[in-house]
Amino acid sequence: MNLSEQGRTLLIEWEGCECRVYLDIAGKQAIGIGHLLTKDELSSGKIYIQGKAVRYADGLTEHQVLNLLDQDLKEVERTLNKSIKVTLAQHQFDALASFALNVGSHAFKKSTLLKVLNIGQYEDVPGQMRRWVYSGGQRARGLCERREKECALWHGIIESRIVSREISAIARGQAVQYGQRIMQKGMQGADVQELQIRLAGFSGTVADGDFGSGTETQVKQFQRDVMQMKDPTGIADQDTLKSIEDFGKRYPIDFEVLKCPCGKCSGFGQGKFKGQYRDGKRTERNNLYEYPGIHRMLLWAVRAVMFYHPDYTFPISSGYRCSVYAEQKGMNTTNHQGKAVDLDPKPVKDDKLKDEDRCEKIRQKIIETAKAVLDWSTPNRKSLESAKAGATTWVHYDVRNYDPKYLEDRFFCTTAQDL
Repeated sequence: MNLSEQGRTLLIEWEGCECRVYLDIAGKQAIGIGHLLTKDELSSGKIYIQGKAVRYADGLTEHQVLNLLDQDLKEVERTLNKSIKVTLAQHQFDALASFALNVGSHAFKKSTLLKVLNIGQYEDVPGQMRRWVYSGGQRARGLCERREKECALWHGIIESRIVSREISAIARGQAVQYGQRIMQKGMQGADVQELQIRLAGFSGTVADGDFGSGTETQVKQFQRDVMQMKDPTGIADQDTLKSIEDFGKRYPIDFEVLKCPCGKCSGFGQGKFKGQYRDGKRTERNNLYEYPGIHRMLLWAVRAVMFYHPDYTFPISSGYRCSVYAEQKGMNTTNHQGKAVDLDPKPVKDDKLKDEDRCEKIRQKIIETAKAVLDWSTPNRKSLESAKAGATTWVHYDVRNYDPKYLEDRFFCTTAQDL
């Protein structure tokens, strides 16, 4: 890999440019863009730039400074490419190039940062970068700011001239919108959570905003099955994000069908009974709250059901059912108050299967592809009601067994635009 043009621009901005000799933060003589003068260069008064000896006592031209930088960067790139054994996104390579140029190639090769990176602990890299902030035994503000900028770049924040006080928050993904950066193992943020929601039907469990091994598996499964990549990377790059967007359009959800037919509510309840539980039992099974829509992870998971079963259509036989409807029909379950949908699979061509057998076949495929479980047997997993429990001729799919933090109002939607 090579440093990108954008990475080079950021590095120049962060390092600064001096055409004459100056003292760096450690009091050592440097020139140009972070070029530390060697013993030979100090004694001879010359720097070899593109094979030519250049005297620097009276300063360098801007052209010479840039050529010297590119010369130094070639050494850095060689070091990174030879030392790093794992796959990197471009912005991660750029961040490490800036770091290695600043601390020196030799120090980088001996660093703990390189060791943890090469065993796949991407999430530990920013913490290792932040250790390199001392000069003469003292914590240096300039180095702290430089490390935070490199951490931000590692996390995919590549905008130029970011205000330093904003960097720390941005580096942790707190201000990143979905689609603004490439996402990879070790990252965190609201955009990662959105990615997890959209890939719920591909071995997804919960949307916690932490890109770990589970999320990497989700991305690889989507890349392999939907994008038909021979060697899935597990990196949510722009091509992958575009494919996820196209996937959503290919499998639309009809929200009119999802609406409650009670004739009293807006279609998705009235938000009643928040914090109230049947018989005082504070479990989700007994939660009386009318959630404000259908859970987004559930609907994205339904899209995956459609994808993995191209020989069937999946009319939704039961979507939102509010407390009024439950009273009208004598129902004692609250699953359909935003946490569940029932699917009525119809074969495109006669598959010779009984309804019960067809539904069981589909349930097993969902368990295989979406990490769902039968009959609410595991916390924080999507659940399927078994035929034994009552879902004989339909597929009941829900998120009832999620912890409350994964059932906050923000996870629910009432329109295709919000899905």
